[in-house]
Amino acid sequence: TNKITKIKIIPNTRGEVGGAVLSAKIFPDGKAVLIPSDDDKTARIAKVYRDKYGKISKLEIIPNTILKLDGPIFSCDISPDQEFIVLGTGGQDQKVYLVRVLRDARAKDIAGLSLVSGASLFLSGEVYCLQFSPDQDFLAVGSSDLKIRLLEPVFSDSPTKEAVGLRIIPNTEISVRDQIYACKITADKNYIIFGGEEGTVYLVKISYDSKKHIVGAALLPTAELHIGEGVDSLDIASDQSFILAGTSDWEVNFLKPVKEPQSGVIIRLVKDEKQTLRVGGRVNCCLIFPDQKTALVGSGFDQSIRLVDIFSPSPKG
Repeated sequence: TNKITKIKIIPNTRGEVGGAVLSAKIFPDGKAVLIPSDDDKTARIAKVYRDKYGKISKLEIIPNTILKLDGPIFSCDISPDQEFIVLGTGGQDQKVYLVRVLRDARAKDIAGLSLVSGASLFLSGEVYCLQFSPDQDFLAVGSSDLKIRLLEPVFSDSPTKEAVGLRIIPNTEISVRDQIYACKITADKNYIIFGGEEGTVYLVKISYDSKKHIVGAALLPTAELHIGEGVDSLDIASDQSFILAGTSDWEVNFLKPVKEPQSGVIIRLVKDEKQTLRVGGRVNCCLIFPDQKTALVGSGFDQSIRLVDIFSPSPKG
């Protein structure tokens, strides 16, 4: 009975920043939003205010959370424990930055941002997509140098185990044919889906040792799928039953993972042509709701967002 019927702009929540917002994230507790921008090379956090009924009443930039970097910010993510953010830059900077979220000692409200000393990693391409794993032990990164990488935080030897850096996990740097614009880690951390500039969807399988440490990552060639023009956005259902891929040729594509019956390993991806949805512009955002029945789709040319119903076909072998 809680079916969404309409979306609209909430009063007092529109604010100007100094550049295009190419990536933004909502904190898991819903109390704040991370908003980076490109032209002014700046990230900031806005607090979400709610009235006594729990409805959002205002969005306001938090003082001391405005952080300026050395390059335009193209991508970002928030750690599941909300203690860190990561920012990916372009231009000549081409780095991944690890940033600590500072909090008020008494109220635990966000009070500022602080770059982790030494925790910026230079890559040889502009960083277009970033995502923390569900338990934040690694990051998936895609960039303009035709590379896919997995990064992990480096911790100090002190009793507090402070994060002091980032490094590329050995045997996880993979060359592809496209600049990588989108990535999504599955909930079980076994796969990462990447979307490329030339319209290719790549599936990467992560390998672990007996202690659940990552020992490598490899492309699954049989699961590589070309779906049109550039893949700008991706999301996967929590049960891995389908993937939505938004492209620069104005389409939302419905992809189905096909698994090997005995092992349950994904062996290929199939595009359901009957489920393709055409919208009014480049699809920069595809987000599947937790109930897997609705998705938010944002597009560029018509400068619109819309909610769409998802009708999942019956599983096939």
